[in-house]
Amino acid sequence: MKTFENSGVLPAQQTLEVLSYWIHSQIQFHEKQLESVTSEEDIKQRERSIKKLQAELQELRHSLTCSDCPTGVTLRTQVVSL
Repeated sequence: MKTFENSGVLPAQQTLEVLSYWIHSQIQFHEKQLESVTSEEDIKQRERSIKKLQAELQELRHSLTCSDCPTGVTLRTQVVSL
């Protein structure tokens, strides 16, 4: 098994930018998948995923822009290949 790890501390505003971009990419992925999905269950699942991501982004924005928000955030990425 190979593992790649990357971590670092970012200011809150940069964290918001990075995570917003990532969440928007996930939303776009699900929207693109909706174009080729024909199963009603798959469509509903993707729509639920999009709504969940949108809610998480809203919560993230609130958490990182409030008056007592953190000044920095530690991000950790781990990619594991089996």
